[in-house]
Amino acid sequence: MRLCVQEAVPIYNGRIDKTLFVNSMSASGRRLPEGAQSLMLEQQPSFG
Repeated sequence: MRLCVQEAVPIYNGRIDKTLFVNSMSASGRRLPEGAQSLMLEQQPSFG
């Protein structure tokens, strides 16, 4: 959460938007650990 606040990543209802987080990190020149970006952006299974 602290990193999201520092990088101005929106937090909605206590949840972090993964796409905005990844894009913000890339835009600021920060590197995510290897494989983290693809893992974070994978489609979540739908329930229902």
